[in-house]
Amino acid sequence: MKVILLKDVRALGRKGDVRNVADGYARNFLIPRGLVLLATAALAAEAEKLKAARVKIAELNLQQTQALIKRLADAKVAIRAKASEEGRLYAGVGIEEIRQALTGEKIDIGNARIKGDVHLKTTGAHNVLLQLPHNLEAKITVTIDPIIER
Repeated sequence: MKVILLKDVRALGRKGDVRNVADGYARNFLIPRGLVLLATAALAAEAEKLKAARVKIAELNLQQTQALIKRLADAKVAIRAKASEEGRLYAGVGIEEIRQALTGEKIDIGNARIKGDVHLKTTGAHNVLLQLPHNLEAKITVTIDPIIER
């Protein structure tokens, strides 16, 4: 039986996909839970249009992420943080502080993460690997300048 997924179904597909499933699986599980509709020619054509639009959006997002990587290669990230005289920070610098510093440089990294979720705990220059969408990575240098309190 051909069905169109109304929601993402684990091990079956994503919303809008057209799939062949066993009749009993569709009648007894998928349809009663509102996960699928029976596929007609018109619905299948509409689902294909939605799938093409989703692919186009994914390609656009990939291009934007690649452009962001190029901008990050030239970015200078400087953060001031309270530190001891030995250069140890009182509070580690994480992704939020880096995100705020990049926002000051007019660069939005969205939902990027530091690969390995490392917090920087000393002053000086640090190489940081950012994990971006589409499994892309960008390497930036973060310089932490101390604010020494006595």
